Amino acid sequence: MRFLPSKLSPQTTNLDKPLAIDSVGNHFLGQNSDFLAVETTGDGNCLFNAISLGIQNNENLAVEIRYRTCLEMIMNRAFYINEHKHDGLTLVSGTYDDSMKACSENFSFSSAFTIHATATVIGKPIRSLYPAVNGIFDNSIGILNRFFSPRNSKSQKNPLCILWSSCLSYPGYGTWTPNHFVFLSSKNDKHNVLNISDENEFPSLSVASNVPVTKSVPDTDITHFEFTEHTVATHSDTDMSHTEEHHTDTSQSDVHHTDTSHTEEHHTNMSHNEEHTDTSDTDNITQTDMHQDTHTTTSTCDESLVYIQEPYRNPNVNGLDGKFLSPDTLLNITLQDHADAPHTIPDGTKENVFFVINNTSNKQTEHKQARSFVDDCGVWQRNKNSLKTTDYIRSETGSLTTIFKKNNVYCREIKRQMIPLDPQPDSSTVIKLKRYYSKLAKDNNYQRRVSWFENLVENEDSNLHLEIVEYIGTYPGESIHGNSKHTSQPYKRVSVKQKAIISDGIKHGKIPIKILKDVNDYDPDNPIDLKVVQNAKYNEQKRQRPTTASAQNNMADDIQTIINNLHLDPYIKSVIANNNLEKKKSATHYSLHRRAVRRHAQLYI
Repeated sequence: MRFLPSKLSPQTTNLDKPLAIDSVGNHFLGQNSDFLAVETTGDGNCLFNAISLGIQNNENLAVEIRYRTCLEMIMNRAFYINEHKHDGLTLVSGTYDDSMKACSENFSFSSAFTIHATATVIGKPIRSLYPAVNGIFDNSIGILNRFFSPRNSKSQKNPLCILWSSCLSYPGYGTWTPNHFVFLSSKNDKHNVLNISDENEFPSLSVASNVPVTKSVPDTDITHFEFTEHTVATHSDTDMSHTEEHHTDTSQSDVHHTDTSHTEEHHTNMSHNEEHTDTSDTDNITQTDMHQDTHTTTSTCDESLVYIQEPYRNPNVNGLDGKFLSPDTLLNITLQDHADAPHTIPDGTKENVFFVINNTSNKQTEHKQARSFVDDCGVWQRNKNSLKTTDYIRSETGSLTTIFKKNNVYCREIKRQMIPLDPQPDSSTVIKLKRYYSKLAKDNNYQRRVSWFENLVENEDSNLHLEIVEYIGTYPGESIHGNSKHTSQPYKRVSVKQKAIISDGIKHGKIPIKILKDVNDYDPDNPIDLKVVQNAKYNEQKRQRPTTASAQNNMADDIQTIINNLHLDPYIKSVIANNNLEKKKSATHYSLHRRAVRRHAQLYI
């Protein structure tokens, strides 16, 4: 065991050593950027490797900075939670306690909270740059493009710049999720590094003073911390997640941590071997205007948030260019490996982007009902939906050629005439593409198209479970349901998974209130009300009734049904009524299965 000194003098040698360029990061920056992305080791310590590169041109300080950052996060937990209570950071970076716990473990992820604490450790502001890979309306852009100033300073001058990046190149489609940090060196820097301070030493660690402490944000007792090679732990028998914390009124509570592998965590995992593809629902974040600011040397603005537009928006990786994909592009995308494709359309603003979705659940239910394409965009117009089915054959070059089937003969249209193909292609080699077009009820200029293939060659049929969902146009914003009378809340459709939970609960005889709790516990960001569950239960019970049963299985209704069909059904010849209650009433009844043989039923009144 060893204890860190309160101050550490970083090395200042090899400042002129050339740095390797990170190709993925520079691709995100674009050609007109004032920065160069420096290659940074992606071993889970990438944030601290990037900071070390900016300090002394190598990554030797990474572990030391991590340990100091962990201490800073533990000692001043209340400060950072209060500092970011209203800026939306938790919506894209998970919880502070998750970040604090992960910082105590070497080679674990880092988040925006970690960046802020690291800025305090090195005594200099850190500028976080988040590229607009998912489009400029990605909520993360407005939250993560910002300066993180040291705890005891509001200065934003001479920041150290880092870029949210990824270890692998982005294929150009689908939702991009960062899993790496790289150091950004200014093209105008002489040494490509940033001196930590005039004394070339880290500032001393200390506890923040005059921080408001609430019951939800208690101070942390950080006595007797032991540093090992890979972890930071306490001398107590409890885990770090059970560290005792003291309020100003001497009451105690535990630090509550959530599982760091939770699927709702977004943009927090920066480790080399962990990537999250789920996106959090950040629709409630207000978008502000994008302010161009490409300088990193000086800044006198007191604003904590700085938004960037150019050159960080790279048009090569922003999805669609205002129009739908061609059939050849759809086929090329479908034939690629999409083992991790999500089963539902991601939430969030979708403008000129497309997603590859695993539609296995749709294929399993399409023989019973129409396919379901659930998203969070609102109501799509039913009367303007259309399904287009097109047949193709693949040429020698691999491109698709449109063909038509007329009188069971495959033809090509040449000068508005159908010319039969010679020789005729085998039906197993004909590729069938289906495209489903929709227009948003609130704005017909905002359109969606869902495309999928129903026939590929034998070795490509394994990708038939994929569908490509495209969105073009500008999203007009949320709107209430057209039938809403007592609410102004935005309309949100019940998701496929929520429907499955409701159906399973009804099948197992759960009461609606318990089913409602299960649904809302699964997806708290898209809650439903009790009426949805009650309606689903009623409709399911209605479907389970025998086809011959009336709504209430009432005998009087059955008799009335027979009388009404006296002149409509050829098998009912007569209905005889008798006033004498002691006698039987006889009626000639028709067969339930439309058989020619008459059946007689004795009805008692």
